[in-house]
Amino acid sequence: MVDRRMAYEAYRKRTEIPRGLDYLADRLVRAVIRVQPKNIHEFAAQFFDGLLRQRDP
Repeated sequence: MVDRRMAYEAYRKRTEIPRGLDYLADRLVRAVIRVQPKNIHEFAAQFFDGLLRQRDP
């Protein structure tokens, strides 16, 4: 019973999401829905690469 309780307590802990990550995830999801790429992993890599290039020209 103690093991189940410990597992439950570990599950209940809230994970703090880094500031801005929710915004980036939302932008990626919207782009994936709009474009509907065949390879989402490759698309995501190119998407984030493009954002980095905009931020650091």
